[in-house]
Amino acid sequence: MASEERSNREDPNASDGDHETPPDEGEGHIEPTIGGFCVMCGATDVQLFGALCAKCVGKKGGLVRLPERIEVTICPFCGSRQTGRHWERGPPPGLFRSTDIESKMEVLPPAVLRSVQWEESKPGSGVMTGPSVRTFNGRAVIQVGTTTLEVGLRTELKVVHHTCPMCSRREGRFYTANIQFRPTLDDPLRRPIGEFKKVTQQMIEEFLGGVSREWREAIAWEEEIKEGWDLFLMDTAVAKAMAKTLRQRIGASTKESASLWGVRDGRKMYRVTILLRFPAIMAGDFFEREGQLYQVLRQDGEKCRIASIKGDPAISISNEALIGSRFVGGLDRFVSAQFEEGNPPHAVHPESGELLTFKGEVPREIPAGNEITVVVDGDYAWWVPVLPMKRRWKSH
Repeated sequence: MASEERSNREDPNASDGDHETPPDEGEGHIEPTIGGFCVMCGATDVQLFGALCAKCVGKKGGLVRLPERIEVTICPFCGSRQTGRHWERGPPPGLFRSTDIESKMEVLPPAVLRSVQWEESKPGSGVMTGPSVRTFNGRAVIQVGTTTLEVGLRTELKVVHHTCPMCSRREGRFYTANIQFRPTLDDPLRRPIGEFKKVTQQMIEEFLGGVSREWREAIAWEEEIKEGWDLFLMDTAVAKAMAKTLRQRIGASTKESASLWGVRDGRKMYRVTILLRFPAIMAGDFFEREGQLYQVLRQDGEKCRIASIKGDPAISISNEALIGSRFVGGLDRFVSAQFEEGNPPHAVHPESGELLTFKGEVPREIPAGNEITVVVDGDYAWWVPVLPMKRRWKSH
């Protein structure tokens, strides 16, 4: 009644029909008032929420609600968290996050949450702790009107392990597409299959390191076979896009086929196989021409872009002319070696301990015992003064 009389005195022309209804600010909202006294502590000239001041509202409790135990469903394989009917890709499995708790917090009006800090209870403190259950104590700072209050919180966070649909398919060896990495049929360079597999595996890893997470998550597994490498994917569209990108970047040829593997909801389901046949010359290969060592930077159909390891400008050359040069090897020829002075100067192979005499340019102004990068060529080594050349092999 007092508040209604104050309103009429402030606006003498107002009538009952002219009063505006305040907007609905949520269930339980209490509009603060000034005047009167708190019926609990007797304080006057303070903001009142109903019949209580802000401090008494806080003492009464119930402004911040938090369940006694919160369950978080995590995939033990990929760390994804289940939110409703969906799975959120997340950090490593079993990792507790404050957002797991804060998403279950409920702050009721007139309180407004300003901040919250959490501290995990240590083992032996008399509370539940373990690999799947942790106890957390929190201090929430809330604001009620113009008053700031602290509220103590406690809850248990329990991790429930459940395999997500994607990992279930991956563990069950489910796939819809297969990319096959194979060498050229008639390799004029006579590249060993072991070297091809090693270079191909490195290329796959570096390529996947520069693509989107959606592409990486579509991979079910990789498999080394006698002829090369196979990449199995759970998304046919991603497999086709990935094969197209690789074909353009390494100059490979592709061949696609499909086979019926089942029926789902009355629709025929097909598995797609994409054969990715590499050219004889691949990005990263080394060739010796006219007493210099060159590296292939890019394969462009019938031509290649090559550059000397000294860092000279790149040039174009036909595949036929390059194949006529001496093939040294692929990226596996890159090693770190120890420089040793002598006559002639040489390098020490880090694995075999063999001495490698330098071909071409010799390191200058490098103290003995320092590590340098070389390309191994039989019993010889080519010094690589310009680095990092092998990063040009990356997909990005």
